[in-house]
Amino acid sequence: MPLTLRAPRPPKSPNYEIRGTYLGVHVERSARTADKKLAARVKKQIEREIEAGIFTPKGGMTFLEAAVAYMKAGGERTFLGPIIEYDGAYAIRDKIAEMIVHQDLNHIANALYPDNTAASRNRAVYTPIIAVLHHAGIERRFKRPKGWQGKKSKSFLEADQAFALCNAADDIDREFGLLCWTLLYTGRRIGDLLNPNTKLRNLNLRANRGREIQGNAAASVTQGWHVAERSRRAVSGA
Repeated sequence: MPLTLRAPRPPKSPNYEIRGTYLGVHVERSARTADKKLAARVKKQIEREIEAGIFTPKGGMTFLEAAVAYMKAGGERTFLGPIIEYDGAYAIRDKIAEMIVHQDLNHIANALYPDNTAASRNRAVYTPIIAVLHHAGIERRFKRPKGWQGKKSKSFLEADQAFALCNAADDIDREFGLLCWTLLYTGRRIGDLLNPNTKLRNLNLRANRGREIQGNAAASVTQGWHVAERSRRAVSGA
């Protein structure tokens, strides 16, 4: 018997219900929505989960449970804390993961970061939530906030200009110089390097001619500085 949608029966049941047996798995649960199209998408998602063997019979996995599983699997947790801890009107931590829709992302992004740019909200809210849902097997597509790619900058530094800047930073402070050299040779955002929670153990440093140095964070940064110094001397003829 395929899964079917049972129409809302207010006031007893204001939402659609999903009922039936699919591939030997019995389902009887609320779609948690009165929107027929959305309920149909939930039904389709349940069918895909049954086919993949990851269906959770009792109510489904909450976003919190999905986030914990994602982090235990090594997923990036930098921005998940505020999302999980938020308990306002648009909280999603206890919401069934498969029920999360685009509007939920919009609401929580605006609640947590009302004054941030679209690019910042995309990075801090949309990207981590989508990553958690995809890890949980929910392949629904979500729109990114308008302007999320930011403005493309066309300004850049020539090699001698970049080296001059980093050398000046060295003169001001050795650690400041090391930070500038690391930014130059890794392309990492400054927020990543200054954030104590950022994982840098897989940091890759690309030297001239495509050569790569890999290692733990401390060794990579130190080696990267030496690579940068040799390159600087080669360019300047020192």
